[in-house]
Amino acid sequence: SVLNQPLFDGAIQFRSLPPSCSFPHSYPTRLAEEGSSHTPTQHTAKVSLITQDLNKQMLTSHPQALEMHAQTTMILRQEMAQMAKEDKAFIDITPYLPEPKGIKQIIKLPEGKLKDQWKSAIRKELATITECTFNLNGQPLVGEQILPLMFIFKVKMTSKGGLDKLKARLCARGDLQETDGLEIYSPTASIRLLKMFLALGVEMRRQVKQLDFVSAFIQGKVRSRIFVYIEDEVAMICPEFKKYIGRPLQLERAIYGLATSGRYWYEDLDEYLQTLSFRRSTVEPCFYARSTSLGTVRLINYVDDTLFFANTDEAEEEFIKQLKARFNFHLLGTAHWYLGMRIIYNPLGATLDQSLYANSIVTKISKKGVVITPRNTPLPMDLTMTKKDCPTTDVMQEEVNNRYPDIHFRSVIGSLIYLSSGTRPDITYAVVKLAKFSHAPGDNHYKALTWLLGYIYKYPNKAIQYHTIPNNSLLHNTLKEAKIELNDKLTVTFTDASWQDCVDTGRSTGGYVTFKSGGVVDHRSHLPVPVALSSGEAEYLAASVACTAAQHIRMLNYDLYHLMEEDYELEKTETYPPSNIILDSEAAIAIAKSDKDTKRTRHILRRYHFVRQGVANGQHVLGWIGTTSQMADPLTKNDDFKEILNYILVDVPID
Repeated sequence: SVLNQPLFDGAIQFRSLPPSCSFPHSYPTRLAEEGSSHTPTQHTAKVSLITQDLNKQMLTSHPQALEMHAQTTMILRQEMAQMAKEDKAFIDITPYLPEPKGIKQIIKLPEGKLKDQWKSAIRKELATITECTFNLNGQPLVGEQILPLMFIFKVKMTSKGGLDKLKARLCARGDLQETDGLEIYSPTASIRLLKMFLALGVEMRRQVKQLDFVSAFIQGKVRSRIFVYIEDEVAMICPEFKKYIGRPLQLERAIYGLATSGRYWYEDLDEYLQTLSFRRSTVEPCFYARSTSLGTVRLINYVDDTLFFANTDEAEEEFIKQLKARFNFHLLGTAHWYLGMRIIYNPLGATLDQSLYANSIVTKISKKGVVITPRNTPLPMDLTMTKKDCPTTDVMQEEVNNRYPDIHFRSVIGSLIYLSSGTRPDITYAVVKLAKFSHAPGDNHYKALTWLLGYIYKYPNKAIQYHTIPNNSLLHNTLKEAKIELNDKLTVTFTDASWQDCVDTGRSTGGYVTFKSGGVVDHRSHLPVPVALSSGEAEYLAASVACTAAQHIRMLNYDLYHLMEEDYELEKTETYPPSNIILDSEAAIAIAKSDKDTKRTRHILRRYHFVRQGVANGQHVLGWIGTTSQMADPLTKNDDFKEILNYILVDVPID
């Protein structure tokens, strides 16, 4: 029975095992602890350790698995050999750092391989500046602005932290651009959309594909008069570019750096997709879908990075062919790396993680000499942070900063916000609490920050798991035990609150976490403005915030399934099955289900009755669950939630 499960296939393919697997040593953890340096000898040792564990647990009770065991060992050895081969191609990025600040630094580099590589990157960028980018005949009017162009240099990394390529980008000084009367807003895909899109692809058993538009902004047409000029040093790198130097150039195509470039590119892409019969979502304007005789195609776009999948190979091939007729792009195949997040497909579905980004945050601090001690919780269990810990004068603040010269508090918090809002709901509460004191951090806040970095150092490889069959997830079993019915295509949101936990204001921390296909698609820790007079009121206020998010997710979920249909109407979401909102407070549920105001509830602001209105209109349905199964608890309290986190996150190999 063990061998017939996808679980055994997962062990063969180097994927993390679900908590239900009781091996004494989980091989992903062991590989992570032993590091990413692979040699043939170490590979053999690791294969031996892994197969010994499999042998102890399976082979003794399943004699028929002996033949399978031999095949497994061979597959493991082949994959180890492939990993070793890939590691030989690993290129350390250290010699390329810090990145040059301008083309003058490139010119001053000593002759050698490093300088030649940067010059090659510059030539490659200039090769994309075609004749149609600049109009040599255009002349600026008297008083018309002429923007300077400059090069921006970037070291691109692989998903393992090695050198991918050196990138040189010719950009305009958009910070100097006059934008009065110009539309500069350009929509981008939200992280919420990305996670729901990936979850849907997993549910439909289709791998999400990725494509990267080559110099995307240059493929967009300029819709206003813009003039630029190129710095003289460019001629020293590429003499063939001299005809463009020393004269005003009118842009025919958008170029990176302009305040309006993103808008121009988005409008061009949007117009062409709609000519291909794609329909744009009004809920998330970077989500498109269409249906043809060959099948359906769905895509999301973030500037020049696009993810898409079709329900048939024929529909996918047709879409790629049509897109190539208008744009230049690289088809990257199955998506593995998007917006700093790694996607790993496994027998259960797919995982989404930011382990490399988490490691980079800790490494950046530890390299400066800061001691990072591994911790079991995001914050100390007995910690209480207040504004009394903040320095009250500039002199006191400078003294505190001097005691921690290697930690730029706001910079680290900014990095942690992106990490926590992406794939780490387990640290969201800690990050939100620390961010409140970014204006004037004290000693306690610095100590708490290093403690949080220690937790990330110990657990860098946490990931969100999306399931092809949601019924197989631990979350589904928990809801089933609580007698909560759930449609696999819908989302479920857990919401919770911690009554008056803010000692400075008496406000209550609220939080919610939303699941689709067994994995997290949205989460938040927040602090509603009103001071709640009871724990039930605090839960009610938090539920209202959760319901506003759930309503947007409900509309987005409807679009994900039905946007391409001929009879599509967003108003039909009113008849769509309601969202599931799960609370552990019977008092909050009673307030939401009753339209009667009492002396205990009549003071609640009208905006927080959104949850009551949603229940009455059938937009969401409330359910109760025990505190021990409340998935939103880690977003509202400072405690050890290892048991609950097993339902929210899984471990993945770092490499």
